[in-house]
Parts: sequence; C-alpha cells; structure tokens
Amino acid sequence: MKVLFLSVGPRSLYRIALCCAVLLDAGPASGDCPSAIYAEAAGFLRPPLVKERIFAISRTTAGWTSVPHDVIALRSGAPSPSSVNPFFPQPLSARQFMADFQNRWWGRPLFSRQDIIVTPAFEGGLKVSPHELRAFSVRAGCAGGRLWELDQSSVAVSGATSKQFLYLMGCQRAPDGLSKSSDNNVPAVMFDAKALKIESPGFRYQMNRGNQMLFDRLEASAVNGPMEVFLEDGNFDIRADFKNFFSMHFTSGNVGSKIVGSRNGTASALARLNFELNVLFLQLDLQLNTDLLFFRDSVFLPMIMKIPRDAWKYVHPGSGVLYSWFPAPGTKAVEGWIDMPRRTIFKSKDDVKARSREVMARHCQSDGICRFRAAVGRGPDNRIVVMELIVPQSQVQGGFFPQYVSDAVSEVGELGWSWTGSKSKRRREGLYFELSQLAKGEHGFDIWLRLMPGDGNPKSASFCPPGTAVQEIRH
Repeated sequence: MKVLFLSVGPRSLYRIALCCAVLLDAGPASGDCPSAIYAEAAGFLRPPLVKERIFAISRTTAGWTSVPHDVIALRSGAPSPSSVNPFFPQPLSARQFMADFQNRWWGRPLFSRQDIIVTPAFEGGLKVSPHELRAFSVRAGCAGGRLWELDQSSVAVSGATSKQFLYLMGCQRAPDGLSKSSDNNVPAVMFDAKALKIESPGFRYQMNRGNQMLFDRLEASAVNGPMEVFLEDGNFDIRADFKNFFSMHFTSGNVGSKIVGSRNGTASALARLNFELNVLFLQLDLQLNTDLLFFRDSVFLPMIMKIPRDAWKYVHPGSGVLYSWFPAPGTKAVEGWIDMPRRTIFKSKDDVKARSREVMARHCQSDGICRFRAAVGRGPDNRIVVMELIVPQSQVQGGFFPQYVSDAVSEVGELGWSWTGSKSKRRREGLYFELSQLAKGEHGFDIWLRLMPGDGNPKSASFCPPGTAVQEIRH
C-alpha cells in the first residue's frame, strides 16, 4: 500500500485538487485500502481479566508476521455497531474520524470506545482455523489472551472480489515467534512539519509554504525508480455570484490555511489542516477542517465543510470552487480513467437539479453513497496516481459533486473571472464544485488517494474503504 495525500479546498478544495491531481482510485480488487476498526466494534469493551496490549498479525506461507498498526483516540465517541452482524460501520469517514491530538494515541496499551486501530493494507493474509490461531497464541506466550479475526473483502468495479485476513491478539508482552513484515523495516510515511513535506518510499508531496492547503509539487516513483513530478502549482479559485450584490472572485491569496498539528506513527502519519474564508460584511465565514491520515501508498482525507447560511439565499447558481494544477510534462490522463461528470455551467436552479439527477443515477448506490474517480500516470513503467471521492447522496442531490475540468483557462473564461491563475500557456486541469444549493450546516465527504502500478487499470480498481467483518475467537 502506498501513500498520497491531498487536500481539498476551500479547504476541501485543496485536498481535492491534490486528489484531482491524483485522480481516481487504485489497483484491482487487491485490498489496497488501509483497514481500520473501532475498539467498540471489535468488542474490546468487555473488561479483560488482565491489562493487555493488542498485536496485529497475519499468516502467510512463510509463517506468522507482525503487522504495523497505530491506535488513534478520537475526539468523539464511536458510533454504535451496526445491527447487521458481523459488519460494523467503517471508522474512516468524515463523520466519524477526527483524532484527539491531546491524547497519547500511537500504540496505546489499553483501548476505549473512542479508539480505532488503523493498519496499512496487508497483502497475502491467509485464513487460519481457530485451533491454529489458539495454538500459535500458546507458543507465542499469550495463552489465554483474547483473539479476533478481521475479514477484509474488496469488490472491484468488474465485480471481482478478494478476501484477506488480519488477526488481533491480546497479550501482556510482545509475542514470541513473529517475523517482522518488511513494512516494519522502513518508515511507512513521514511528515516533516518544518519542511511541510510528506514523503514515503513511493511518493513525495511538497506543501506551499505561504498557503498550506496548496501544493508546489506532487512526485511519485516507479518500483525502485527515481521520483518524478506528476503535478505542479496547485491553486484554487472561488466564485460567489451574490444576489443583490456584485460577483466576487476569491483566490488563494484571500484564504488562510495552515497545519495546526501533526504526529508520525508506526504505520501512518497524521496532520490537521485548518482553512478559513471570511467575508465579514456579508456575515459569512466558510470553514473547512480535516485530519489527513497518510499511509505508505495512500492517503485518507475526511473533509468537513461548514456552511454558515443556506447558500441559495445568498448566491446564484454558478457559484463554487475550482481547484486546478499543471500536469508535469510527461504526465498523461486517459479518458477511460475518469469516471466523474465533466464541468457544466449552471445558470439556474433547474440546471443544478437536472444535472444532479443524472449524476445520482450514474454514481450513487443503494447505500446512499456516490463514488467518483479519476487518475493520471507517467509512462508504462511508472505509477498511476488514483483519486476517489465519496460523497453522500444528499449532497449530490444539492448539486455538490466533483466535475472534471480538462482546461481551466477556458473554464474561468466561461465563468467571467478575471483570472491570473496561470502565468503559462500550459493546460491546467482541475475539479469544480458547485456550492450554490448547499444548506446551512456541516457537510462531510471523503477523499482517498492511492498509488497503483503503471500496468494497472484504475477503472477496475476496488473501492475504498473495503468491508471489514470482525469476529472474536472464543476459547
């Protein structure tokens, strides 16, 4: 599993742009999404007889292996388990995941209902019998410790499925007889708060020092190859066509965004980004917050956007945010890799409603979630950067969904902006989000960014997050 990060802005856009930059999602049903589970969902709340640490392990043909993982304390309590046993709500979503930076959370020895366990994608985890698992726990010096099986299922667009298994073992000390995964030998990902750089063996992301919701460069590498620039010069524009007022154009220079906290862990890194756009004389304060969770080959961006007023009472259709960037020379986009609507200029509320119905019919599923993808690559032997956006159907119904922009220069011309976003004649790609029909309150959506091999096909990639079932193995 690999890491990529992104941010959308207004705040959300920033991530989106980066997302965009990486467009679409990753590898065929390969379980390449990090797994996570609430302590409550895993059944940790039953008081153990002794204080135990929880160790993550997997079984391969070579034997039992230790799987790197982090324990993260949340600021709000975890939701109750689903009534559909044994599947539980996925913790990695904008509504459920916000970390508690004031708590000690990497590798905590005890769990509460506010904790989640996060592991990188584990490949090749085999299913073992309860007898074999219990026998290993005895040999490892953890006899009597509690045991859990995590069953992760991935489903690709083609319908292909795959299953992988991870096991959790309670033990008062580090178990014997475990080999260390290669992932344990190399830091999964590191965030350098001073340099504003996120780096893993497969990618490098440089934030803009003046405005940290923007990126200067996004680089990725082929297997054992050098880093190559995929995307450059991320930027965003906000258009507000106010009622009974003149239209306003905001750029990154009007917005304040900064990293306000970060941590580096065993399997992941975490950073918090705050963004604010104040239009004080109109009593508007647009806010967007996120905790970015980085893995070696993927990044999870849960976005929370706060709208202070019902947008349709203040602005006309055609008001929204554009995030754009330069594809570096050699970076390519394939038409079949883009599975999201192309930009439509909305001139009336009916335009928004009609387009929203079309988008829901194509991209929304029975679970009430709408999924969008895009991807870019560099050459047959290099990586493909994939982005997936997960948006609640209620927001799509209100006109909020990603719209792919192949040439931002023509886009801003149609919107009537006085645009200085490009000092070059190079084409700028981007994503546009219509904001004119959103209601007052908080709106959440998720972004996943992943790396996949250059010979892969993003169109057949599995969706994040995969379904994870949890079952305690009783003695």
